Amino acid sequence: MERLPARPQGSTRGGAAVCEVGRVVPLRDRLADRRFVDDSGPWLDAARAWGDAARTALRLVEAVKAGDEATPRQQRERIPELVKAAKSFVYVDMKGKKVPVVVADGVLDTFV
Repeated sequence: MERLPARPQGSTRGGAAVCEVGRVVPLRDRLADRRFVDDSGPWLDAARAWGDAARTALRLVEAVKAGDEATPRQQRERIPELVKAAKSFVYVDMKGKKVPVVVADGVLDTFV
């Protein structure tokens, strides 16, 4: 998992990760109810994968704005595989049927 820079103390910007001594602590490691973590695993994994894809898309936009010509091409080439990975998560319903996990449908997929 990619490490994000720690935010300065007192920062008002929100985030999905909590930083402790410069390292990212994933949500699943902070939740006390381990059964909930196990049950929500596909959604947590899908959210992380969509986050990877969204950060890549943001890097692409930043590189274009900065006038960088090589980076956007590299980032654009990575995006289809990242989206494929994000869409790959499933859960098994009460009838034993595999159901795709959906995270921010119509939002992240549209942005990325």
